[in-house]
Amino acid sequence: MSPEWVTALATVAMLIIAIAAAWYARSQWQESQSMRKHAQDEAARLRAAGLNAWWLSIEETPGSKKWGVVVDNSSNAAFYDLELQCRSKQDSRHLRMRIAPPGTYFIESTYQQSNDGWGYPEYLPQSSVRQSPILNARDRNFMIESLIFTDSAAVRWEVTPEEGLKKLS
Repeated sequence: MSPEWVTALATVAMLIIAIAAAWYARSQWQESQSMRKHAQDEAARLRAAGLNAWWLSIEETPGSKKWGVVVDNSSNAAFYDLELQCRSKQDSRHLRMRIAPPGTYFIESTYQQSNDGWGYPEYLPQSSVRQSPILNARDRNFMIESLIFTDSAAVRWEVTPEEGLKKLS
């Protein structure tokens, strides 16, 4: 074999090795990007799972109860544009909140007193006030039918009893 053929074969072999190395590097980069995206999505889902709502009765004085909805944000970020569909014994009503900073909030049901049926959200500290979550209501009364909100990354989420937490956008 002449030296030109050896050089040509060596060059072709080096080219094949370079192409294989580039292909491998690209596949590794794509895999790392996919893993990073999955980790970000999972972190966003965990943050979103920190927002919950349920019906509650509060007995401030013996015989005097207030009924309403608790919105609990146990994450370290605010949520925005909350829309809750709340079923009570009388009907199903829409409740809106512009923002839910970290913390627990009580929104009194004022069905008898006002047109929209809701009081202003109040911070609900852990206190000596007797709080009773409504857990076993009959006929699917006193339940949150849906909770839709936007997280701090502008992702829209929905929580329903049937489907749990799902990303909308």
